[in-house]
Amino acid sequence: MSVSELIMLNCTGRDCFPPSPSKGATGPDAVLADWPFSQTYVDNAPRPEFTTEIARAIDTVIRRYWNMLVKFVPLSGFKSPKNGKITILNLGCGIAYDAIPTRAYFEGNKTYSESSGTKVQYYGVDIDAGAIDKDIIVYGQTPGYHFIKGDARYLDGMPELPAKVDVVVFRHPGPFLEEKERVIWTDIFKAAIKKVKLGGRIIFSCTHKTEKQELLKILKGIKGYEIVLVKKNPFSVTVFSEIFDGEYGPDKWVVIAKRTKPWFPSF
Repeated sequence: MSVSELIMLNCTGRDCFPPSPSKGATGPDAVLADWPFSQTYVDNAPRPEFTTEIARAIDTVIRRYWNMLVKFVPLSGFKSPKNGKITILNLGCGIAYDAIPTRAYFEGNKTYSESSGTKVQYYGVDIDAGAIDKDIIVYGQTPGYHFIKGDARYLDGMPELPAKVDVVVFRHPGPFLEEKERVIWTDIFKAAIKKVKLGGRIIFSCTHKTEKQELLKILKGIKGYEIVLVKKNPFSVTVFSEIFDGEYGPDKWVVIAKRTKPWFPSF
C-alpha cells in the first residue's frame, strides 16, 4: 500500500461528514505546511479552501475526528456545565490540527469550523518545542487557545494552566511496548487525573487494538479513572493493513474515562 492510499476518503456519500470549514479557516492549512509525507497524502474530494494537498488530506482526518466526538462523547454521559464554560487540556498535543474541531465541538458548534465564542478554553501541552512554536504561530492570536512547552508529567509546575479542567484529550498516546515508555505514560496519566474535575472526562483515541489494550491495562492501575466507554471508531480509516491485524489507523479505537473519586498517590 502506498502512503497516498493511507488517508483516502472511503465514506459513501458526502452527508456522513459535516461541511468543511469556511474559506477563511486557514488554521489547519497553515499548521500542516510541513507535515511529514506531504508529497504523498491525497484526498478523494479536493477542497478549494485548502491550498495544499496535505492540508486537503488532513481535512478528511479532521472531519472523521469531529464525527468521533459527535458520536461518542454523548454516549460517555458527559454533560456541559450550565454556564457553558469548558476547559480542555490536550496532553501531547503536537502540531494541534485537531484543536479547532475539539474546541468547536465543546463550544456547541454545528460544524467543525473555527469557534467564535470564548466559553471554551483549549490548552495544549507538549515537550516538543518546535510543535508548540508552530501552534503558537497559528493559533496564538485567536482568543481561547493556549499552548505550553513542557513535560506533561509535571503539570503542577505549569502556572499557565488552570487548577482544574473539564476534559483531557489524548490522541494516540504511547507507544507502551517498552518499559521506559510505559513508565513515562503512566506518570502522564497520573498527572492528568489530578487535573480533571470530579465528573470530568478523559478522552483517548488509539491507532490500533494492541495500543488500546495496553492503555486499559495502565489505566486500571491508576486510581481515579472509571472507564465508561470503549468502542471501535467507525469513522476511522484503516492504514498500514500489513500490521496490527490490518486495523491500524487514526483514532481507530476510542476510550473515554470519567473521574469519579479524589486522586490519591499510589504507594
